Amino acid sequence: MGSKIGRNAPCPCGSGKKHKHCCMVTISSKKLAIVNEMAKHQEGLIKFVFDNHQVEMAKRIANHLAKHPVEKSKSQAFANVAVCWEIFCSPIKEGKTPIEWYIESVKENVSEEIWQMLCSWQYREPSVYSIESQINKNTFKLRDVYGHDEFEVIMNENHLPQSNSLLLGTLIFNGNHHEFYISFIEISESRKSRFLEEINNLAEGSSLKDHFPAILQLALSEHPRNNHSEAENIDDSVLALLKKEAGEEVAAKAEILWNSYYQNRKPVIRKAEIFASALHYLVAKDILGEKPTQVSIAKRYHTTASSLSSRYRELKEFLPAK
Repeated sequence: MGSKIGRNAPCPCGSGKKHKHCCMVTISSKKLAIVNEMAKHQEGLIKFVFDNHQVEMAKRIANHLAKHPVEKSKSQAFANVAVCWEIFCSPIKEGKTPIEWYIESVKENVSEEIWQMLCSWQYREPSVYSIESQINKNTFKLRDVYGHDEFEVIMNENHLPQSNSLLLGTLIFNGNHHEFYISFIEISESRKSRFLEEINNLAEGSSLKDHFPAILQLALSEHPRNNHSEAENIDDSVLALLKKEAGEEVAAKAEILWNSYYQNRKPVIRKAEIFASALHYLVAKDILGEKPTQVSIAKRYHTTASSLSSRYRELKEFLPAK
């Protein structure tokens, strides 16, 4: 670990450039040793997770994909970024997240400095980042769209983002810079405004981590609201009815959930009033925290409380966990 890196050797930061053209000037040998050790912990963390929780992790990712389906060609990208969210944000045993268990497992074998850096990882959450500037070929200054903090982020030069895109993922500190853990999703400039609008409708008043699988689905869908022409027509009829009876706010909060439900279940819609009433009840009760009755809402849509109740139970499965 302490051996000297040659000027013309590949830079150990992973940029692909020669050491003399990359980190040689800006990073000391001590700092380089820390970066190398933190890189080993990145690999150690994912190995620890799959050695100890592989079955549970696979089940969780499969469930997320079932509720928030994407094109088959994008399922691996979904899984890569969803695993990061699970590692840093989702309790897996005795109320602790995988990162908390990993840090506890290595505590006795690392220096205080490394320990403090690893502890910072347990507070990382996924977010959306805009590109503020490009510092060099593979280092960018990114800004958290929601937290507004700025980070110097080192990127793999084989996967560099476009200058005006957004990046979705989880940043961790590697001892010298930040980097995305495992992977990230790039949202092109043409889709930025629509994507942020969709997120705001979905996660208004709550953290992105509480809705992350649904947000991943949005990020990996070219046209989130219009994946199927048949779905588009049905969405219009159900959501138009909901907007008429319940108003813009309720309809906006119901839209992403409805699309997710339809893409997954492909229901036959014979009476839009039943689905609209169930969506209205779900949003009012489970998202807005109101205390509506099924009878009163069913009456507004000229349907029955039993019909509403049946669809409500189906739709509630697609409500993001809090």
